[in-house]
Amino acid sequence: LNMWDFLYTVWFTGLYCIDSINAFSWFPGSLTFNRIIKGDVYEEKSEDKTNVTTRQYFKILKEWAIQNMTEKDISHHWWYETLPSIQKDMFYHFTFDKSIFEKLSQLFDRNTYTIEPLFGMNELYVTSKTRGNESVHSDNVFFTPHIDGPFLFVPFVSVYRILLGLNDNKEVETIFPMNDFSHVLNKGEFLGFDFSREIHYIDYKQNMEEQLEPRVTLKLHYVMYPKWMSHFGKFIGYLNVEYNRLFRSLFLHTIKPTSIIEYMNSYFVVW
Repeated sequence: LNMWDFLYTVWFTGLYCIDSINAFSWFPGSLTFNRIIKGDVYEEKSEDKTNVTTRQYFKILKEWAIQNMTEKDISHHWWYETLPSIQKDMFYHFTFDKSIFEKLSQLFDRNTYTIEPLFGMNELYVTSKTRGNESVHSDNVFFTPHIDGPFLFVPFVSVYRILLGLNDNKEVETIFPMNDFSHVLNKGEFLGFDFSREIHYIDYKQNMEEQLEPRVTLKLHYVMYPKWMSHFGKFIGYLNVEYNRLFRSLFLHTIKPTSIIEYMNSYFVVW
């Protein structure tokens, strides 16, 4: 083999080995393997001490988010590092939730893969009450089938986004069109998917009675990589964090455009 044949072989092998299942799931919306994870942070449907604490944290985080909303027609985002210390500690608690790690470990065997949080991407998020097609702003991207990250062809490494529901939700549906799967994320439930490889979007379910509170969720992020290539895995995690920082700055700048330049940038975000 010459050098290019060797590099291609390593690259292709790395795309095949992005998890410990190895089911040819390297491209967005893979038809060969469903890599979406789903679970519940309540270990039991009971009022034990763990679940009481979880419910208290949900209530405090949800109420803080709703109290700090400026208007209902746009989404709201608070990054982990900007939260008050109490809310930040609660966010940190959920980042290391046992149920989430157990579900991730079903795809990424913890004997051979490292599962590492990416705090720089985490956010507390309130869904817009306006459907994406009702106005021109960057919130439209949530209602458009899309992939969140640009690193779909990076071998060996995956970055996962976990959506954790903080309140009751009956109207906002998360849809994965290539997997023919959708779910209305309710309180305590979480959905996880590959940040750069899974096509998805949200929509409001038809003929549903409008709920009083908007959907409030935590967005948690993790990088997974084989233990023998920690430097490369950490580097890809860093690139995802920096990409997310740059893109969310542009996103927030165009969430409520008023000038021609802002409208143009808003179209660019959706594109």
